[in-house]
Amino acid sequence: MAEHIMQSERDRIVFREQVRLQYQSLALALVTVIVIASLVAVAQWPVVAHGNIIAWLTAILLVTALRLALYLGYRRSQPDDHALARWANRARMGALLSGLTWGASALLLFPPDNIIHQVLIAFALAGMTAGSITTLTSLRSASILFLLASLLPLAIHFFLLGSEVGLLMGLMVSIYLTMLIGISLKAHRSLLESINLRFSHEQTEAALEASANKNQQILDTAAEGIFGVDARGITTFVNPAAARMLGYEVDELIGIPMHSTIHHSYPDGSRYDHNHCPMYSSI
Repeated sequence: MAEHIMQSERDRIVFREQVRLQYQSLALALVTVIVIASLVAVAQWPVVAHGNIIAWLTAILLVTALRLALYLGYRRSQPDDHALARWANRARMGALLSGLTWGASALLLFPPDNIIHQVLIAFALAGMTAGSITTLTSLRSASILFLLASLLPLAIHFFLLGSEVGLLMGLMVSIYLTMLIGISLKAHRSLLESINLRFSHEQTEAALEASANKNQQILDTAAEGIFGVDARGITTFVNPAAARMLGYEVDELIGIPMHSTIHHSYPDGSRYDHNHCPMYSSI
């Protein structure tokens, strides 16, 4: 039962961290989307119908504005555990919509007779999808949705060209998509392992601290006088009972030689020298 509760707590903390990382990386990703989309629009302007470019760029801006609103909403609300699933689904939907708009560039901005500008679209999509590995990988499904929505239309478009070059390009895009999905899954697993390791470390630290606090409480409340010294005879620990027996406050004893607090005398009344103190010698 205790192990089940611990696992549930671990899963809750890991999922919270996944959602947090998803939104944390969103701001920079949105800036990148605007910059790359603008450059693509400028590059394709001479060879693609202007209406297509304006429609695509408008869709990019609308989806980006929606994702920005999600980012700001998440930062403002700081959702509790019950709301995390909704915010995770919103992040997935935002990733899918973003992927669809980029995938649409393979249809709207793809000049049929200009290989250079076809390659430019492919290059832009390759860059955006590769970059998404670092920003979307905390939620595995968000990353995969974005990759599929972005690259499948391009692969299909190349296949539909019906040429030898088109077939080759379609195969290359398909292989690239498969490779990115594999990298995304591996990165996701590594991220989960890192979060779980951090959770385990925090749990261990908490357990050690609780144990230390318990031991300290036992020593502090013991009726027996208990004190500790190092190899040089310097007092390192004194519980309240020992301090009372010696006639000191606890803070007065820490860091001073034990010999100076426990006075021993020879039968003639002279004091033991530090090096001749039997207790110090036994220590």
